[in-house]
Amino acid sequence: MKSVAENLENHDYISIERNKLFSRINNIDERLEDFKGLLLKSVNYNADYSLNGLKYVELLLMQIKPDIEKDADLLTDSALYIGETVKRTFNTKWDISVDKNNAARYGQPVITGHGNCQDFYPFVEINNFIAKPAIGYFKEVLQKV
Repeated sequence: MKSVAENLENHDYISIERNKLFSRINNIDERLEDFKGLLLKSVNYNADYSLNGLKYVELLLMQIKPDIEKDADLLTDSALYIGETVKRTFNTKWDISVDKNNAARYGQPVITGHGNCQDFYPFVEINNFIAKPAIGYFKEVLQKV
């Protein structure tokens, strides 16, 4: 059984991660202006947060071939754009995972609240895509969620 101090530490960690997430998604359209401009300039896509538009994010990432460490801002904006697309399409919400059964995802930003479906982890999926890029990747992942 966890001590009160351990429970408070976990609660504090989740609170800190939630604050970080909410500061990122507050005014998300403004935050993603540069990213949406890059989509328009690089792959001729006027970003509209549609599921069909996710292939253009894939095209952009395949064209740029970002490095996980050097291109962290691009990957963060890509994950935010994909997550926001899912949120708007399925009327879900952003949160932080408190799933302690999956340590790799604990504390990660997550899209949750889509019926009985699994949660969607845009930052995890961006990393998966970078490791094995393919057109249609995000649409395929979302069909499984």
